[in-house]
Amino acid sequence: MLKKLEIIELYDINQSSVLIKCYVVIHMLAILAVFLTHIFLIYQFFLLIVIATSLWRALNTELKFNKIVIRHRLETGWEVCYSDGIFNSIEILSSTVLTPYVLILHFKLTNQQKKTILIAKDALDDEKYRELSVSLKILGLKKDGS
Repeated sequence: MLKKLEIIELYDINQSSVLIKCYVVIHMLAILAVFLTHIFLIYQFFLLIVIATSLWRALNTELKFNKIVIRHRLETGWEVCYSDGIFNSIEILSSTVLTPYVLILHFKLTNQQKKTILIAKDALDDEKYRELSVSLKILGLKKDGS
């Protein structure tokens, strides 16, 4: 009896240092913009608190990042695994954005809950990042209604 060959593509997504640096730079530019505006001091203080809170939430989320694994199997399609170790089937949405430096992966879980994963290029090996981009272009992205 012949066994069927199963092809599995695994992508281990790690924490991105580039993404953390981008968060800090963008928030620092926002703080600079607040200081350069000619508004009342109380409004500047309020905006600074909002920006600082936003930076704290972004860094807190990114620094607590646990590895995410995405895989593609011919039999089951795309699947995602968070820190719990259980793979869940997903549907890649057409709103996913692929660029040479970042992938914004939009997907829908089987319970219809929509999620987004921001994958910077340094979160994967260079070869794996390229493979994931190509796989998403070929296998993952479908136009709405097809």
